[in-house]
Amino acid sequence: PILSQTLKQEGGERTRQKFSTLFIYLTLLLAVLTILISLPLFLLADHFTNPIWRIAALLTPILMPYSIFICSVGVMTSCLNMKRVYFLPSLTAILQNLIIIGTLFFLCPLFDTGWGKVKILSFSVLVAGMIEFLFMLWLLKRENLMLTFSGKVWKDLTTLKEIFTVALPGIVAAGVHVISAQTDRLISGNIPHFAGEIGEYVTSALYYSDRLVLLPVGVFAFSYGTVALTEMSHAHAENDLTKFRDTLGISMRNLMFISIPITVFFFAFGREILQVLFMRGKFDATALEQTLFALQFYVFGIPAFAALKLMTAAFTSRKDMKTPFYTGLIAIAVNLVLNLALMIPMRQGGIALATVISVFLNNTLLLVLLEKRTKIGIPIRSGAIFLLKMAAVSVLPLTVSLPVCRYLQSVIAHPFAGPLAGLAAGGIFYGIFLLLLAKVLKLSEAQAVLKRLLKR
Repeated sequence: PILSQTLKQEGGERTRQKFSTLFIYLTLLLAVLTILISLPLFLLADHFTNPIWRIAALLTPILMPYSIFICSVGVMTSCLNMKRVYFLPSLTAILQNLIIIGTLFFLCPLFDTGWGKVKILSFSVLVAGMIEFLFMLWLLKRENLMLTFSGKVWKDLTTLKEIFTVALPGIVAAGVHVISAQTDRLISGNIPHFAGEIGEYVTSALYYSDRLVLLPVGVFAFSYGTVALTEMSHAHAENDLTKFRDTLGISMRNLMFISIPITVFFFAFGREILQVLFMRGKFDATALEQTLFALQFYVFGIPAFAALKLMTAAFTSRKDMKTPFYTGLIAIAVNLVLNLALMIPMRQGGIALATVISVFLNNTLLLVLLEKRTKIGIPIRSGAIFLLKMAAVSVLPLTVSLPVCRYLQSVIAHPFAGPLAGLAAGGIFYGIFLLLLAKVLKLSEAQAVLKRLLKR
């Protein structure tokens, strides 16, 4: 948002200078933190008696410099997003994964000891970060945003103060959310003391179901949130409330068009999804049932998790990081109270439900506050009608897709091939009928998807 406003009001050269100031001082801060964390651990590594702690102490000096590269990449990505460059910056994560996977397959087998394998894998993470960093520098140069190191940039304390003032609440909020996540793990870890043998599965069940739920959120909500943040930042810089409202509304509709069907599909086909992805080794039938129990509560939070990305972006685009911080604190407090109230009678289901309720509350608070402060006229009535239509087009396809899935599993009596075939066929039928129903109800999002598919 700061760079977007600067680009609009002061031009490209001043934007490049502000970005350079942020980049330089962030890099210096990260370098200092890397030394403060890595050096003591390196010197004390031989004094750890626990082998796990010793390995962690030896690997930290290798991995910690990666934080410099990845945080720099994050800042450079934001700068490029400001210029509406999205695709190429997103490739950096693919580069990193390719390097790590390549190391696992081709370099790790060359080492005889586990320590050697872990060490070379750690170096691959660092190398991946360096390559990501160099790739992003090339993109900056291509967009005429290359860093400058003039004296004015080093002395620009006004920009540092502006960025620090806006970013500090977000940094604190991130820390609070980490504490909240650790609290959830701590609470789930104590359930075995109350729930007996089944309680031993609680922490793992929450972990697996949480990872599965956050997959679509990470893929779709992050993408829409990134683009929406850029467009809403430009709209705010131009003081164009209509554009701001339309960007938020269109992004939210498109995101709900994806996330609501995923929610219904995950709820209905949760067992098959877990069987295909996880059911092997120590992940037995009991683990499946316990994870499914948590998943069936967590999935209802997918639309809320996704919407929260956009609602937070709406405030961030206006350089308001404090409001999401305060609403986040309220949501975390509610989450903690509900965790304690529900963890005994409902075990992992109670913890998952508490998380979902708190996220819906957070969204509601942000929506009310956004309308109160901007008066943009959020279309509540048309939004409610859209959600009802989406609920219908998401549930009705199950009448066809579920029987197809169950039939194939009865025919293919194999613990992996059966669920895989049922899931694939059920998913195809579900998607086809969903798009057709959405077209019948004249949902513009479905018409856009069908138009693209038919062109291809």
